[in-house]
Amino acid sequence: MHTPALDQHCKVWAKPKPYTTYEWVEQLPELFRRHGLVAVTMDRHLCGDQYRAMWGHSNLAAYQDLIDENTEGVGNAEDVRKFVGALEAEMKKGASFDTTFLCVVGRKAA
Repeated sequence: MHTPALDQHCKVWAKPKPYTTYEWVEQLPELFRRHGLVAVTMDRHLCGDQYRAMWGHSNLAAYQDLIDENTEGVGNAEDVRKFVGALEAEMKKGASFDTTFLCVVGRKAA
């Protein structure tokens, strides 16, 4: 299946903007420990097949929020609308994407 909009979506999220990083996510366990939490654990969870449609629709909703509330820095709102429409059409045909979620849990020290 040809999925140019989904490919673009993945490309946008795979690499953060030059002025940001995703490193903070991996540093959450250490942050928890620095703030006094103990028994800190981190697990990785793939988005299961049963959640892919919901995850895709939540991303579409986020794009819509960007268009409706804050087009500054997003680009031309009409271009984003066209992109979202194309992405939605591809998803209706079965295209989806996976995301690894990190779950970090800690407990207050006694």
